[in-house]
Amino acid sequence: MKQTGRIISLFFTVTFLTTGAAAPQTADSALAGAVPDGGARPGSPLMLAPTSGGMIELSWGHSCDDDDGDYSVYAGILGNYTSHVPVACTTGGATSLTLAATGQSVYYLVVPHSDSGEGSYGVDSLGKERPASAQACFPQQVKSCERARCERGGGHWTDCGPPQPACFCEGALCGFGCFPQCLCNGFAGFTCPAGLTCNVADQCGADLFGICQ
Repeated sequence: MKQTGRIISLFFTVTFLTTGAAAPQTADSALAGAVPDGGARPGSPLMLAPTSGGMIELSWGHSCDDDDGDYSVYAGILGNYTSHVPVACTTGGATSLTLAATGQSVYYLVVPHSDSGEGSYGVDSLGKERPASAQACFPQQVKSCERARCERGGGHWTDCGPPQPACFCEGALCGFGCFPQCLCNGFAGFTCPAGLTCNVADQCGADLFGICQ
C-alpha cells in the first residue's frame, strides 16, 4: 500500500513582490513550475511505495506548468531540511522514479525543470519556500502555478498590476504598489482560466485590460 509521511515534502510557489517597481523578468523558456502538493496545487502529490529487492518507488503528478518537460529528484536527512542533494537530475520526463532504499530517515523533493531552470522545491510546514539545493541540477527560476494557470487559460500575466480592476497601468506609475495579476480583455482579447471572471472597471471601456477574479 502506498504511504505518505513527513519524509515526503511537496510544493507550491510563493512569489515575493516589492512595491514601487516591476519585478525582474526572466525568459519564459527558462521558468519552471511546481508539482502537486495534495492541497492548493491540484493533482497527484508525491507518493512513496516499497517495491521488491529493497527498492522504493516515488511517483507524482505533472508540473502545473505544461512547458516543464522533466524533473529533478533530491534527498536529504530528515530533520536537516537544507541537506537535500540530487539523486537524479532527470527522470527522462517520467513522473516516477525507482531508487534503492537508503536505510536512513530521509525526505524527498521532486522539482520540475525546463531546459535551463528549476521550479519550486515546495514549502515547509510554515508555508515558507524551501531553499534550492547547494548542489542544484539547474539554476532556480520559478514560475508560479498561478501564472501557469493564467497563461494556460488564455490570460496575460503581470507581476505588477493594481489590486482591483482599474484602467490598467503597470509598475510604479499605478500608485497601488505591485500585485501579481492575471489580466484579461484588451485589444488582444485575453481570456480567463476556467472558474474565473474577467472584471473590467466601468470607466475603462471595452478594449482595456480587466483582472481575472
